[in-house]
Amino acid sequence: MNQPIVIVDDDQHYTELVCFELRQKGFDNIRTYLNPNVFFSEFYLGNYIVLLDYQFDDVDGISILKKIKARNPNIHVIMMSSQKSIAKAVETVRYGAFDYIEKDTHSFTNIKEAIERVQIADAMARKMSRNEKLALALKWLSIAALVVLVILYK
Repeated sequence: MNQPIVIVDDDQHYTELVCFELRQKGFDNIRTYLNPNVFFSEFYLGNYIVLLDYQFDDVDGISILKKIKARNPNIHVIMMSSQKSIAKAVETVRYGAFDYIEKDTHSFTNIKEAIERVQIADAMARKMSRNEKLALALKWLSIAALVVLVILYK
């Protein structure tokens, strides 16, 4: 599974557990950051998935989410939080998070499933783009064929 996954979470133990679980599920292109400032110093415009903690000591995840989306709106961010709050989940999705995962006994399964949904969404977007290009090419081909027919039968 090639799409890079970036984990930004100041809880080193939880980050290591998520990394371990994802590697067990076949995800091997994983980078981790315990500090969001270090993450931003190495941030690049690529196609990757960010697993982002909701709360850090000096900044909240919403601020980080906004910065990520401002730099690259196509990056998928999956917000993770120990807080069970529908309002926070709605807020993160409103600011562009792909999903909101509560850190609980089911979080590893939920993270894996969210990553798989991101990959499906990306594949569908690429396929749609190819289909749209094909439709446009067929449209131009039809126009060209009509022009040739008009010229031949003029």
